[in-house]
Amino acid sequence: MKIPVFLHHHIAYNNYSPEKFEAELKYLKENGYKTLSLKEFLDFLSGNKKYDRSILFTFDDGYADNYICAYPLLKKYGYNAVVFISTFYISDGEPRKTIAEGASIPAITRENERISEGFLRWSELKIMISSGVFEVGSHTNSHKKFNKRAEYENLKEELILSKKIIEEKLNIEVNSFAWPWGKFNQQDMELANKCGYKLIFTTITGASKPGDDPLMIKRINILSDRNISWFKKRLMMHTLPLISDIYPKIYGIDRTVKKLFKK
Repeated sequence: MKIPVFLHHHIAYNNYSPEKFEAELKYLKENGYKTLSLKEFLDFLSGNKKYDRSILFTFDDGYADNYICAYPLLKKYGYNAVVFISTFYISDGEPRKTIAEGASIPAITRENERISEGFLRWSELKIMISSGVFEVGSHTNSHKKFNKRAEYENLKEELILSKKIIEEKLNIEVNSFAWPWGKFNQQDMELANKCGYKLIFTTITGASKPGDDPLMIKRINILSDRNISWFKKRLMMHTLPLISDIYPKIYGIDRTVKKLFKK
């Protein structure tokens, strides 16, 4: 049995809606699935423990809607997740209301998702952690200012600084990291490990089994146009070892063919 790691970004209106996310949680609950902590997931990879009907939820970037929308829904169903934050964008201030407290569902556009109000606050992260609903990992400090083609001026500094800020602000130990846009090479991976990261998450499609490299964890990206039917199919495929191994290869060939026809 494999364990799929699902990747979300936004849970918000006109993106991946709270209704879609709640449908995932309801389906998992009705079918006896549990969500793992980072420690449990590492124990699984190490072969120290077995977990059936289990998944790991992750969120990248640290958007405000992770607290406003995702947090109360996860809490409602008794599930947990990990959020990987880019520390430069996390601000101070009082926690905002969640949808469980009557907040309206935020609408996400390219114009408002990069401003400070579009990201989490330290006060919100403290609530998310203290409740046991969320764990926090690093997503570098600057996320290259969300410029996909930019290069890090000093990747080592980004890795160390983000870890240091999170640990000081939240009084926790940080040993997990996710690559922005999933872009890395072998040298980068080794550097991240030397900086203290034991679990490193990629955007390579697939699921995990005991013995897999904890420095190159595969994930399943849930895009805004996905729905519960898509989620159910991927959950089924990626918990079965043979299908989970074959699907990413077929998917990769399919994407390559489509790109060729677009040229």
